[in-house]
Amino acid sequence: IFNKKIRYLINLLIPDGILWHCYYLRTASNNPKPHFNIETRYGTWHRDRIIDYRHERIDFLDIMIYLNDVGENDGAFGFLPVRPDYYDEVENAIKSSKVIGKSGLGILSRIDWWHTATANLGNNDREMIRLSITKNMYHQAIQETEQYIKLREYFKNKDVFLNFMFGGNRKWYKNVQQPKQEEINNISFSTPPLNYSF
Repeated sequence: IFNKKIRYLINLLIPDGILWHCYYLRTASNNPKPHFNIETRYGTWHRDRIIDYRHERIDFLDIMIYLNDVGENDGAFGFLPVRPDYYDEVENAIKSSKVIGKSGLGILSRIDWWHTATANLGNNDREMIRLSITKNMYHQAIQETEQYIKLREYFKNKDVFLNFMFGGNRKWYKNVQQPKQEEINNISFSTPPLNYSF
């Protein structure tokens, strides 16, 4: 998972980031409701990890990788391109982005923005890997678990980047950063269209 492109993007966007979670998600098919459904006036639209939001600063980053093709009705990731601090625009929004794509598509998302998982109405389960990254300065209880301690010890002399990601340099002040990664120039970015009406 942590190939050169992923490492470069993490290093570029959140250079002091550590791994909060890395897990596999499977959304069952033939479901009329999304797997994540909180009852708010926005329906399933929600924000994660909302702490002292600043528009110009990335505190939390998710990288989601589709493991199978995800079409219009396959439980695609939904993103509402409205700044979190522009609440009135959320109320008035009528379209958003439903991110569809082939297996291997990577989605970079600020999880402190409005997002959701849409209903998987299709016949195939949606499968993905999700990497959740947060700034080193925020307390992360998972970094103190036996599993993470073993992983960072394992990577201590083998891979300084992964050692850092699993909490190898946990300090509570600024300017503690991952090792600099090699620049990659062949990464293709695109903004998903406003293709989801609600």
